[in-house]
Amino acid sequence: MDANSILFRPPNEWTTGGAPMTDRQSRKIFAMARLNGMQIRFVDWHLPPDPSQKVTKAEASILITMLEDGLHPSWEYIDSLGRSLIQYSPPPHPRHWQNCHDQPTDMQLAWIAHLGAILGVPADTVSTQVAGITLGQAALLIERLKEEKDQQFQFEDGPMLFARTLEKVLAELPLPRRRFPDAVKQEAEVKLEEGPAAVHYAFP
Repeated sequence: MDANSILFRPPNEWTTGGAPMTDRQSRKIFAMARLNGMQIRFVDWHLPPDPSQKVTKAEASILITMLEDGLHPSWEYIDSLGRSLIQYSPPPHPRHWQNCHDQPTDMQLAWIAHLGAILGVPADTVSTQVAGITLGQAALLIERLKEEKDQQFQFEDGPMLFARTLEKVLAELPLPRRRFPDAVKQEAEVKLEEGPAAVHYAFP
């Protein structure tokens, strides 16, 4: 999974996202990693660099956000940064992703669970409420939870905020309606001739 797909941000914030990670980003990641007892090779000058790992500004920005939220990314995720062979382009809204309705990544689910914990939502409640969400919905939920947490958490009950935010995300990015071929639709339609008027039952 491309790191840029974990979180959705407006394209105008990502116009230079494919450029190399800046020195300032590198120093911040290093400091935050040390604070959290982590060792991240691509920012630690004590370790030999890996020339094949070329972390971008967008990837560094997402990693900084994770660390600021108190989330410890997996080593597999950290090692995957800077290794994408796909040319960077500003990510569109998740509804335009080809894999929008795929299953969410483990990193997305971990981030959602962490944000839920910050809001005081029990882990089992979070797991139940997000069961069945898609990769695109998870990306939106992370972004919306962060926005809502920063703006309204102090004024609203955390579990209610989580549930309301999830409801908005599902409305903004619903699953596609199941479509039936015309022949199947005709077979599925049931026409009741008895009674004063015919009643039709058809799948949408």
